[in-house]
Amino acid sequence: MDKAEAAKIEAEADHNLLAVKRNRLIELTNLILKDSLVDARPLFDAHRDGSGSVDGTAVRAYSKGVRREGPVTATDPDAAWHMRTRDRAEHEATTNNGWEQRGTKQVRATYRYAYEATLAIARNPGRDGAPQPDGTSDPTVMPALVLGFVLDKSGHNPGGNAIAVLSDVRGHGCKPGWMAGDRLFNNSEPERFQLPLRALGYRPVFDYAAGDLGIQDDAGGATQVEGA
Repeated sequence: MDKAEAAKIEAEADHNLLAVKRNRLIELTNLILKDSLVDARPLFDAHRDGSGSVDGTAVRAYSKGVRREGPVTATDPDAAWHMRTRDRAEHEATTNNGWEQRGTKQVRATYRYAYEATLAIARNPGRDGAPQPDGTSDPTVMPALVLGFVLDKSGHNPGGNAIAVLSDVRGHGCKPGWMAGDRLFNNSEPERFQLPLRALGYRPVFDYAAGDLGIQDDAGGATQVEGA
């Protein structure tokens, strides 16, 4: 479809109704997911402290992507280009084609036309998931379970999507604890992720960018190391 025509259709759409339909879709798909966890719920309720993580993963679209600056949309315009950056420790290559030097790492970006599934994953930070000496799994350790997900355009609204799925998880009686996320989420505006995350009762856990490590500042003889 011509991009101008697509923009006209989007502008004339009933966005309130679309929001209602989106919320219904999230609720329906996650009810199906939660039904698959019924047998795990006793272990889940007994051992989980409410902690976990949010993460995004690509779900490839059937449509073929088109150039962003081109005149037309893809046949599935609700998807978008998904970029993932890997370093050489993750993906070995025999040539330097496509690799870029970032600090001490060589990184490479790969693209695919896809949706992005934002997953809420349950995991207790204080319990080691290592097997028992006989090789069997520890029955007191809850596995990393996916509690909910939401599908959207890749990179479109990571913080908002995480809040949407965590709100659904909380609405089904799951208590909040620590919640980890990578920089895809903590680069969100506070109003989209960090503040509503705390309002849901979660305590956020993030890493630091390389430039934020070590001594950052000092005042009156007190040295600031990272964030403290």
